[in-house]
Amino acid sequence: MNRNLRISRRSGFTLVELLVVIAIIGLLMGIAVMGLQSIEARRVDTALRDVQSKLSQARQWAITTRQDTCLIIPVGGPTDREDRRSYMLVSGKGNTMTNQLSDWNYLPEGVFFDDSSGLEDSVFHAGMQPLTFNFEHASPIPPGAPVRYFRFNSRGAMTTSDSDLRLYVAEGFREEGGSVTPRDPDERNVIRVRRLTGLAEIHQYHQN
Repeated sequence: MNRNLRISRRSGFTLVELLVVIAIIGLLMGIAVMGLQSIEARRVDTALRDVQSKLSQARQWAITTRQDTCLIIPVGGPTDREDRRSYMLVSGKGNTMTNQLSDWNYLPEGVFFDDSSGLEDSVFHAGMQPLTFNFEHASPIPPGAPVRYFRFNSRGAMTTSDSDLRLYVAEGFREEGGSVTPRDPDERNVIRVRRLTGLAEIHQYHQN
């Protein structure tokens, strides 16, 4: 009986061994969380750079062709595109767009254009005239579909508004009603488009 008892005691873990195992598990979980956060940060950064590049392309196209050129973002209504995640380049004259310059582009899953109220100079809340789409082929924009847009003229200036406009990009999720709730409402990434030069700059925006 004593021999069996000694064997039983030896087969268990000591307190020190248990603490070491717990510490290792905690360390591995910490590394996994930091890796996930790094992946998410790179995903948002990539989305920002892609949108900034498209804005630059729109500006350059307007200068080269002397046509008004827009980056458009659907915001709901009768459209089969995901609003607040998709964008496209179009061109034309004034508020009438006649040329589709790109296919639909999409932000990564879980990343949205943030249309929250109270955001400074947000393109989603700026006053702007509606666009008309008159493409020669089938229009990718259904009639009556509301869009927000950045428009550039032949001098490269942004003519959507009388002031600089900002496009906020955030990780988040879509509410049942269609609005977007950012994961961290106190910190967002923003693309600021200068009115006079049309240049797009990436910044971080901290909610006061």
